[in-house]
This record gives sequence, structure tokens and C-alpha cells, in this order.
Amino acid sequence: MLAGRCARGEKMTFNELFSSLSQKMATVEVDKRITSKNFNQQLEYFYDFLKKKEENPESTIYKEGHNLLFNDLVTSDVIYFDQREVDIKSSIMNLYLHKNKQYQWVLVEAYELFEDYLEECFALSGFLKRDDWPLGDCGSETMDSINKKDYSWFLDKAKKKKNIPKSILQYYRLKFPRISTVEKRNRYNLDLNVILVFVEKIRHIIVHCNGCVKNKSEFIKDVLHDCGYATHGKENDKLEGFMNAYFGKAELDNTVMLLELPIDEYSKYGVYVDRVDNLINLIMAYSYLLLSELSKEKDG
Repeated sequence: MLAGRCARGEKMTFNELFSSLSQKMATVEVDKRITSKNFNQQLEYFYDFLKKKEENPESTIYKEGHNLLFNDLVTSDVIYFDQREVDIKSSIMNLYLHKNKQYQWVLVEAYELFEDYLEECFALSGFLKRDDWPLGDCGSETMDSINKKDYSWFLDKAKKKKNIPKSILQYYRLKFPRISTVEKRNRYNLDLNVILVFVEKIRHIIVHCNGCVKNKSEFIKDVLHDCGYATHGKENDKLEGFMNAYFGKAELDNTVMLLELPIDEYSKYGVYVDRVDNLINLIMAYSYLLLSELSKEKDG
């Protein structure tokens, strides 16, 4: 399979690299749908309990007890570090938060696949046009020695490149000016560079900060600043609105929130915005844009 060849570092064409990305991303999407299906089944189970509780308000069987413990490393004595009693309404809230946590990691996986794809494309670009590759990425190698290298050597160097993905994206923007044009003018009417930086930073927050920023407004300002935007402006307002939609409200204001977002006027029909799918679609669309330019490379 293509994914296996990719994992082994074997040389592939740009079309094969995109096909491999597509296969892996499809697996991520299917896993997400399974998560959603399991959530709906569990939610239905809880609401059924709530209905029974309303019919019998005095009943206490709708509470769950949890003993949290560990064993002492020397004596093996049981040490309780917490005991909790959770009612059905709390269980429902926990279920939603757990689903959000799972969706966060779906996005992490999707973004990391995108970074892998960038590294593989960058490596193949160097392999195909060695004199066009940034010499700074080649260490002390001479052009003669570089000409003898195989694809796996280029892939190793690509993965060690500093400031990924920004440095690779900048390389391709200079090489293919159309990429910069489409980043600014596209069917989403959004600056795609900002969206990619936003997802990159969200990924970092999920992995290292449990999906919570210290201050949402400052986080969004940092994203815009990193992309060269001034403090105010019409374009800023639009991008800020987009990014704000990926956070919760009230006490969850600083939490990355990726659950489906109901559309008010159509919520009774089950119509919603799928926040995770929207970002994955943007990632795949950008990957396809890159493919359309890379395919022009000789032997690519």
C-alpha cells in the first residue's frame, strides 16, 4: 500500500504522496464518525435514564460512584486519592467534554499528517531538482555528494529542517507564486495561511496544554501577528470571527471547542456546522493546491 511505502521512506511521485495522505486522512475521518456514533448511542442511554428519573424523582440508582486509587510502590497498600459521586446530568456533561477531547485529537492527527505530507513533498522536490534545493538544508555536503544521495537522505533532511511547516511553505510560495495568490483569494474567502497557522497553534495547545489557552483573545492576536496582520482592520474581524468559533463559551471560553455547532434557525432539523471537518477540508484543499503545482515538476 502507498501508506506503507511512505512509512518506509521509499520514493514516490507527488500524486502518490497525495494519494497516501488521502488514505490516511480518510481513516481519521472514519474514526471521527465512529466516535460520533458511539457518543450518540451513549447520550440516548443517558437521556433514557433521565426520563426514568423524572418518573421516579426519589430514586437514587441514577448516580455513579467512583473510587480513584493506586497502590503504594513499597507496601502495595491501597491509597485512595479521590472518591466521587456523579449524577446523570453530570455524566451527560462529561460525555460531551469527552467527545470534544476525542475530536481535539482527531484534529491533531489530521494536522500532523499534513506536516508529514509537506516534508515528503519537500524531500521529493530536492531529489528531483537537487540544484534548486536550499543548500542550507544540506549541511556540509557538496553538490557532487548531494547528486549521489537517494530519496531517503532528502527525507531525513526535510524532517530535520528548522521552523517546519513555515519554512517549507515559504519555499513553495517563492517557487510557485500561485500558492500565495490562492491563499488570499479562494472560495472560502479566508487567508489560508492564517488558518494553517491557527491549526498549527491549536495542535500545540491540545498536545501540551490540555486544549486550553490562557487567554483566547491574546491567542488569536498572536496568530494574526505571526501572519503579519495589524491590530485592527476588516480582514482581522473576519479572521477573528472564524477563530472565535473554535472556542467554547462562558467557563469554557479558553477551551478549544470542536463539537458540532448547531445552526440556530435550523437546529430543530439537526443542521450543524462540523468544525473538525471544516478544518480537515481546508487542509486537504491546501494539500491538493500544492499537488497541482508540484505535479508540474519533472518526473513528479
